[in-house]
Amino acid sequence: MVTAISSSFTAASLAGRLAWAMVAVASGLFLTLLVDRALVRAGEAPAGWMGLRVPLSLGLGVLTILAAMM
Repeated sequence: MVTAISSSFTAASLAGRLAWAMVAVASGLFLTLLVDRALVRAGEAPAGWMGLRVPLSLGLGVLTILAAMM
């Protein structure tokens, strides 16, 4: 038996929700840099940690936002 799907659950609304979820993930990636900076200040991260994390987090965050816009 096939049931009808509510009109509020359309492909467009699902795509919009997915896009906002991806923006939230990208924001989380940007915010992790604050945690990494605190780890470096506390001496818990190895030398060169921020040199690795900054381009990786920013690059992945930007690519995630770009994917959300597609």
